[in-house]
Amino acid sequence: MSLLLQGRLEPAESFAQRLIERYPSDSFGWQAAASVEMQRLNYKAALPLMHKAVELSPEHSECLTSLGNILRELGQQSEAIAYFRLAIKSDPDCEGAYNGLGMVFQDLRRIDEAISCYLRALQIDPNQPKAHSNLGSAYRSKGLLDLAVASCNRALSIDPQLMIANNVKAASLQDLGRFDEALACYDLGLINASDKNAAVVYSNRLFLLSYHPDKSPQEIYEAHLEFDRVIGAPLRGHWRPHTNVRDPERRLRVGYVSPDFRKHVVSYYLEALMASHDKRQVEVTAYADLAREDEVTARFRTYADHWVPTNGVSDLDLAERIRADGIDILVDLSGHTALNRLRTFACRPAPVAVSWLGYANTTGLRAIDYVAVDAFQSVDASDALYIEQLWRVPNPAGVYRPSEGMGGVGSLPAEVHGFVTFGTLTRGIRMNDRVIRVWSTILQRLEGARLVIDSSSFVAEKACLELAERFAVHGICPERLSIGCHTPPWDILRSLDITLDPFPHNSSTTLFESLYLGVPVITLLGHLIFSSRMGGGILAGVGHPEWIATTEEEYIEKAVALASDLEALARIRANLRAEFEASPWRDEPGFARKMEQAYRGMWRRWCEHGQGPADLR
Repeated sequence: MSLLLQGRLEPAESFAQRLIERYPSDSFGWQAAASVEMQRLNYKAALPLMHKAVELSPEHSECLTSLGNILRELGQQSEAIAYFRLAIKSDPDCEGAYNGLGMVFQDLRRIDEAISCYLRALQIDPNQPKAHSNLGSAYRSKGLLDLAVASCNRALSIDPQLMIANNVKAASLQDLGRFDEALACYDLGLINASDKNAAVVYSNRLFLLSYHPDKSPQEIYEAHLEFDRVIGAPLRGHWRPHTNVRDPERRLRVGYVSPDFRKHVVSYYLEALMASHDKRQVEVTAYADLAREDEVTARFRTYADHWVPTNGVSDLDLAERIRADGIDILVDLSGHTALNRLRTFACRPAPVAVSWLGYANTTGLRAIDYVAVDAFQSVDASDALYIEQLWRVPNPAGVYRPSEGMGGVGSLPAEVHGFVTFGTLTRGIRMNDRVIRVWSTILQRLEGARLVIDSSSFVAEKACLELAERFAVHGICPERLSIGCHTPPWDILRSLDITLDPFPHNSSTTLFESLYLGVPVITLLGHLIFSSRMGGGILAGVGHPEWIATTEEEYIEKAVALASDLEALARIRANLRAEFEASPWRDEPGFARKMEQAYRGMWRRWCEHGQGPADLR
């Protein structure tokens, strides 16, 4: 146990094996051996060892709790719940079992049950930092951001080096729009993070920087390169020549890596592609890191030729699995978002690696060859801000499948209310001071106009009041604002006349939803980074470039002009869904052909040279 606490895993494993050999009927040796594998994040190897420990000590609450934790990491949530409950039955004051049970409930989005478990754990032992941190994470899931920060502060007061508490605190601060405080948290986290956790902190920090309104594209780019220097470079020892058959025209083995093969915004785009793939051209393997599955997961399973669950599989072991599977084109669908596998990509397990969809910026990883974009999303000058080579797909580089149950368009709200209603479904991270100033100016120019801001960031009344105060600085009274959260948001969208797109990091899915429900969008086009050009790309693809502004002043003028012509707004609303349905954004087979052609082009280049852009850097 001393060796485990010191992180000296190999000698700890040796002692555990000696214990098992001498005392095979004692559970402790098996438990210790499993704990070594858990520290390695090798949960598959830990599972049979801990099962044996429980078999030998079926009422040992610590063993039962550890087995529950392993099962949770492997995505076996029902089994994990059963073992946590057995631990609690054996020891009603088993704080760890309540904490683990709460984590499973949180995985399953049963947030109120999770909170109850964490509170019970803290009732047993108020000085458990992980339970405070998990409570903060659950509060954040409910939009109770101030409570989340307070819980994390309590955790950090007990254990100042608890990385997960620092991460949750930073994420809550960024949701509140307190960017610099969040950055300071992440910077502190990097000082204290272990090697295995540093990648998570870096990714969270880079995700925030992509939204920061005051950071230049060059600053953001250089921060991404630091990720490669610290996280990517040490893994280059795993690079080996690829033995894939260099036939430029054969059927390609394409691997998609994602934690989002489920009901998630990513599925609105990815499902349409995977469902439309020409299986004569591509053989699809899905590497799925899922804490829970749902009806969307079931559909994804039917699209994949091979389904590989990756819960509990380490980044390095996953890289070896991908190499053994003979994947030709490996597609990252996460970037620096949660549960990404960029460390796997850093091992370069496939001849060609491409990032698409999940992250609107460079990954910073030299091991990734390409980012798939279209010409609108990236201008020539954009190339200098991506370590990857930009592979430009014919416009647009995406496809969108509307969510079920959105309903019809409805009549123009302004004709009923007598005033124009602007709105957004964006999260709090996009509500920076520049956006608030510009939107306030629009309201000042239009007497009686209202603004709706509706998302999960504004569940708590305090968050709503704080945002209203930021508008009040610009002379906008609370009566002209409607801030809150509604799920599903379709009736909220139907209540809008015009959607306002935030900047510099545009929205994406909520813009598609607006257009599908007949609501026009005003967006501000950035100069270089994909994240600041998403809104413009969406509007260009649907045939309405006239709603794209290139300056804040033009943004204001376009919004005011559109709001001042109710007859035009009514015509737009009546026709917009049909225009959207007829646009390339809804051509699922057409987009699948574009991506397959892109994959084929990347593959031919590798076959010709025996190496890709990543190998030449």
